[in-house]
Amino acid sequence: MERDSLALLVRQSIAGHESEPATSVFEDVHVLTENVSAANLVQAMTFYGSALGVGCSHCHTIGKWASDEKPKKAIAREMMRMNGVINGQLLKSIPGLRSPNPSVNCVTCHRGQVVPARSLSGTR
Repeated sequence: MERDSLALLVRQSIAGHESEPATSVFEDVHVLTENVSAANLVQAMTFYGSALGVGCSHCHTIGKWASDEKPKKAIAREMMRMNGVINGQLLKSIPGLRSPNPSVNCVTCHRGQVVPARSLSGTR
């Protein structure tokens, strides 16, 4: 609920600028900087929160979106970079995969939980 209502507020605040680059609409964008619109950045943040089962306040200080005071925000950035390396380099180098464009995302490991499962029984 928090995530959806805050995402709506952010969308309203960028009205008229949705298709502009996220880096020109928002401050302190470090990842998702190439060819990502402001609207797509909001959509991606909503997806990431859902993938981990958290609200915006998990990584952000509400109302101070550019603030880096929460360590979880830096962790999230590094996880996004890791995901880019996995999809952009590692998976493409594995021969014999069924998909010509294999990919993973946050849900692959987290499945709606902050801490991903470390066993088949789901223990964290």
